[in-house]
Amino acid sequence: MRSIRLLLIAMLLFAMNLPAAETPILKTGAKLFTDRDYLLTEAPSLLLGKRFLLTSIEGYEMRCEKPGDLFVMTLSQPHSANQQQALKDMGFSRITTPEFQLFPGEINRVFAYRKTLKTGDQLKFSKLAFPVLGEGLDVKLIAERGKPAPKRETPDEARSRIARHEQIAEAALVPPQPNISPLPDYDYDRLDYGMTIGIERTPGGRLWACWVAGGDSPDAFFVLASSDDNGESWSKPRMVLDSHDPKLPRKRSILVGNLWTDPLGRLWLIFDQSMDMFDGRAGVWATICENPDAATPSWSPPRRIWHGVTLNKPSVLSGGEWMLPVSLDQRGGFGPFKGCFAELDPFRGANVFVSTDAGKTWERRGKAVFPNPDWHEHMIIERRDGSLWMLARTRTGIMESVSADGGHTWSAPVDSDIKHPNARFHIRRLRSGRLLLIKHGDQIDTHAGRVQLSAWLSEDDGRSWRGGLVLDERTGVSYPDGLQAADGTLYISYDRNRSVNGEILLARFTEKDILAKRLVSADSKLKLLISRPMAKRK
Repeated sequence: MRSIRLLLIAMLLFAMNLPAAETPILKTGAKLFTDRDYLLTEAPSLLLGKRFLLTSIEGYEMRCEKPGDLFVMTLSQPHSANQQQALKDMGFSRITTPEFQLFPGEINRVFAYRKTLKTGDQLKFSKLAFPVLGEGLDVKLIAERGKPAPKRETPDEARSRIARHEQIAEAALVPPQPNISPLPDYDYDRLDYGMTIGIERTPGGRLWACWVAGGDSPDAFFVLASSDDNGESWSKPRMVLDSHDPKLPRKRSILVGNLWTDPLGRLWLIFDQSMDMFDGRAGVWATICENPDAATPSWSPPRRIWHGVTLNKPSVLSGGEWMLPVSLDQRGGFGPFKGCFAELDPFRGANVFVSTDAGKTWERRGKAVFPNPDWHEHMIIERRDGSLWMLARTRTGIMESVSADGGHTWSAPVDSDIKHPNARFHIRRLRSGRLLLIKHGDQIDTHAGRVQLSAWLSEDDGRSWRGGLVLDERTGVSYPDGLQAADGTLYISYDRNRSVNGEILLARFTEKDILAKRLVSADSKLKLLISRPMAKRK
């Protein structure tokens, strides 16, 4: 009897040309749209576990069959796909959950809105409005906008696509050229985006900062500036690394990396290069400046270290080895590069590379594999007992792994007691022997999203934490990187509202400030401006 009833319902829907609404459960990793491969990065607990409407990202029309609350997510930042005003006009109200990352890409951070629907209410949404159904709510999908979902790719078509795009990816093996005369083409009035990469201090006391311009997208490129007055003021862009070429069939991006002053006093710019966001292979590159305090610094020709990407500085181990964290993304290539470079699959994960000859050569030592990774962004601490402690970014927060054999093998990852959103953090050993941690939230075991960057100290290799100095209380602050000067001063760079303000900011403080939870040192300052893009937003 039940099967007959279902058949009748299906026949009725077909006759009415109303597709049955597919309502899977919202959980991390869930596919969000019928016409995109985007997976859920994170969501507030209020929404997790609820049903959502699987539909086109381009837009849709629905009708309420049974009353209840409808939650709709849309972009938090100004964009042509931001539907906040349209939602307000339809009677939706924003709920009090923090901004969160719906799916990867800085622009895809969202706010949630809610409206109680009555039976018969009919609503039409444009891109981007992601619907989650409250308790008891039942809806029918009336129409979807955009192109129909593509037909399933045949094995022969997949092989042909992969071969074609692996050939396209060969362009990512061409070394980019550092541009040491970037003005006026890359002056602030030509830049419209800012995502911090890293900060470093040279033997002569000069500060260098690097950030991404163009977008957290295939349009990305690097910009570097310097300060000779302890971060009080900053130069115009002094070096740019931009590998875009209009002759290429796909965009070639430089998206992630870091700055590092090695024990010899040389300044390294470590960066990735890939087609699109990630072509399945990418590559870690480095260019080295031997005279970073000079009036006209010079940079070496970039050389490729390995595949993947690096987002954090190397660690110098007690035995003198340099250990470089390298992420070869476990998700494989994105978009048209899906399935490319399958021969690298055994090496995908949070890798560690070691140099015993001051960076002339690097040898892959081992890897950890994390569930739900998001670029890994792993950092490595050598603990007092000689073990290596790896902390990595995942879609569910920070996870940890430990190696007792110098990085050759790693333990099964576990959730960290440090609670953090799906975002970059920073941890390092200080000259005092303490560990420094920069995280979101004013408590170790909680957070409210990308808000409230705070600084903490540990005396016992991360088992407990003291302090909680809030470096910036505002929303939209993220991606800390840092260093410690010879005099003990701490420097942390981070960004704020990349697509709107695009500010790269600096916090300068001490361990005393952290323990006091306020600035008590004479030279400490917060929210120092490194850069702000001045071009009109696209």
